[in-house]
Amino acid sequence: MTGTITYPQSARQAPAGRTRRYCATAGVAAVAAIVAAAVYSSGDAVTGGHGHALRLRTHISHTTESGLPPVAEQAQKYAGALSSPVTPLRQDDDEEVEHEENSSPTSTKQLIYHGGAVQTSPHIYLVLWGESWSTQAGDPNGLASRLHYFYQGVGGSSLANVLTEFSGSSGSFTNPADQYYGWLQDSSPVPAAPTTEDMAAAALRAASRIGDHTYNAQYVIATPWGVVDQYTEQQDACGWHNWTKDGSSWITYTSLPYLPYYATTGDHTCGSGTVTGSNLDGVTMVAAHEYEETVNDPGLDAWYDADGSENGDKCAWTNGKVITLTNGYEFPVQTAWSNKFRTQYGDGCLYTK
Repeated sequence: MTGTITYPQSARQAPAGRTRRYCATAGVAAVAAIVAAAVYSSGDAVTGGHGHALRLRTHISHTTESGLPPVAEQAQKYAGALSSPVTPLRQDDDEEVEHEENSSPTSTKQLIYHGGAVQTSPHIYLVLWGESWSTQAGDPNGLASRLHYFYQGVGGSSLANVLTEFSGSSGSFTNPADQYYGWLQDSSPVPAAPTTEDMAAAALRAASRIGDHTYNAQYVIATPWGVVDQYTEQQDACGWHNWTKDGSSWITYTSLPYLPYYATTGDHTCGSGTVTGSNLDGVTMVAAHEYEETVNDPGLDAWYDADGSENGDKCAWTNGKVITLTNGYEFPVQTAWSNKFRTQYGDGCLYTK
């Protein structure tokens, strides 16, 4: 299928610049049939600028089956409102502390509000960039399904609920149950080492096909085995998030490299083995980290502390554990910082609120 996205009749309808990185040094796949994917080609026009551990009760965590997520759960054309807050002003390359030496549950540096928006009701889209995602070679560890079921259960979870204490220029995060709007596959060629501009362009292609050009949109750009973007490599990171202009609006996106592959290229453990002993623990730890930060600081101008650390940074690789999400699946995750819990209990890195 070239240059288009097709949607099965049974698929669900979507409901009506400082780059932030997750450093690499620190410490299952769900079963899915190989199905036809929604794809689009590199010929699609791109507009806009660029910005900055799983256990299911059915033992699903121990499988490593490749294949795309269920076809009926692909992303649909967005039919909601398209308004967004004022475009953020900041879009630089402010760094996090190398290897997260600043992460501490007892830090006295609370998150400070800087005037920007928080995502009040996120629209999460998992974008599987590259044709090889449907093959054993491109996804030998089954991360497509793993990420799909993780994001499917985030909405309304205790992991996300801690974020409700933070508000911004457009209101407060409400932690609705249905935050995941589905997955899609981008069949355009993936560079061996994508640039930040390439990652932003992938997000814009997805937004163009889906029609969701709002700041609540989170486009999670996952690259297949053998691909790590340049910024991740250069900064010794595990993942990062940013925003980009999209016409008169703006959207957010996350770069998620294929962590089991990344671990083979150097000292990039990225949480591997730190919770359950599985080399896939870090996959959802990093996904949780970037999700939390995108909600709390989508335009990189909302919530971060005096050192520039966001809510995920302050709890990086801290108190990792397996939690059950709202879809019944269990995943290893990391905590997100809570100003209230730090004040009340002396520990800012807790799960529930």
